[in-house]
Amino acid sequence: MSLNAVSSRSALPSLEVYACGAGGVIVKWIRSADQFQTVSGIPSPGGDYRTIALVPSSSEIWVGGTYGTMVHYNGSTWAPVNCHTSKSVHGLSFLDASHGLGLAGQNANPEGSNGDALVIGFH
Repeated sequence: MSLNAVSSRSALPSLEVYACGAGGVIVKWIRSADQFQTVSGIPSPGGDYRTIALVPSSSEIWVGGTYGTMVHYNGSTWAPVNCHTSKSVHGLSFLDASHGLGLAGQNANPEGSNGDALVIGFH
């Protein structure tokens, strides 16, 4: 399993840790088992996840990936999100459940990434 990003929320004993990566995998750290376990019920991304953000003071989780792929967890279910770009989402950050930013850029090609970036606002 190849992971690309990790995000946490809160502190022990209620610490939550999630990571995402290649093939659209999302995993959650299970403290009692001291290991990551694959999260189920996630829509197939058709690519890799690049970034994950656990929203502070909320149960929400946002995940971004290649070719504009995004999914959102509202505390009970995962759903795909249209972020209106075909660029890969490389970064997500949230102040709270109502305010966040994402960073998207060119999709990698065999020669590497080239150029332009896009900032996505969530509110």
